[in-house]
Amino acid sequence: MSALASGLAYNFFFLPPLYTLTIEEPLNAVTFTVLVGVGIVAAQLAGRLRRQANVGARTASENAAIAAFGQQLAAIADEEATAAIVAEEVARLMQVSAVILALRDGKVGVVASDSPGLSSAPSTSPRRTGHLTAGNRRPRQHDPDRE
Repeated sequence: MSALASGLAYNFFFLPPLYTLTIEEPLNAVTFTVLVGVGIVAAQLAGRLRRQANVGARTASENAAIAAFGQQLAAIADEEATAAIVAEEVARLMQVSAVILALRDGKVGVVASDSPGLSSAPSTSPRRTGHLTAGNRRPRQHDPDRE
């Protein structure tokens, strides 16, 4: 759009007859066409460069986040701390609540969560949270207050 506007302005102010949009000489028509063509190519290249710069900036921030996450994971050695860091990172990156569950002693329990209200011990109250057993993958009961 700007290439066409600049070409028309060039024609109006600098090509004879001045202050009109008509072109008398064929050489001036070629000049006008080349000017508009170069403007269009330059605009396309600038747009592509802007998109690549945005992708590069996003990639750099993602790489920094991955490196920081890797350093956090390297600093810990136990399962529960690892699960807590993973739950926090998943919640932060995806902007959701995250819970990590594990099967222990035949029951599925919360290992880690980004929400402080969830306990890290296996559930003993099936009415409130429901629990899973190794043989039965469906919750035995659900919370009627949540419906």
